[in-house]
Amino acid sequence: MPQSAQNPLLARLPSQCLVNPDANVRTFTDWWLRMHRGRRPLVAERLRFVEWRGAGQASQRFVWEVCRWPSGDSAQWMFVCWLLDEVGMWWKVFPSKQAALAYFRQAPDVVMARKSSSHADGVEMRAS
Repeated sequence: MPQSAQNPLLARLPSQCLVNPDANVRTFTDWWLRMHRGRRPLVAERLRFVEWRGAGQASQRFVWEVCRWPSGDSAQWMFVCWLLDEVGMWWKVFPSKQAALAYFRQAPDVVMARKSSSHADGVEMRAS
C-alpha cells in the first residue's frame, strides 16, 4: 500500500511530491508533516505544486498552501510558499480564507514577483 494511502495528511500533498520524490522533496515532506501535527498545527485548506523560473534563474519547485494557523481562540489565514529546491519557506497573512485563496489563484509570476520585492510577511530558513 502506498505511504500516502496509509497517512491521510500525506495524501493531501500534490502528486508531484509523492511520485518518485528526490531528497529535497523528502526533506520538505518531513518538515511539512511536522508543521501539520502537534499542539497547534497548521490546517491545510489547499495545496498546489508550482514550478517557476525567475528572470535569469534556473527553474525551481515550490508547494503553495493556503492554511489556517490556530492562534488562541481564533486562527490566522495564511498563504505559505514552501521552497523545495532551496532552504526555507515564506508566508503572507490574510484577513480571511477568501483573501488567501484569491492570492493562491494568481499566476506564479505575480506571486513570486511580490515575494521578491519583500511583500512577504515572514521568511523562515531551515537548516539543510
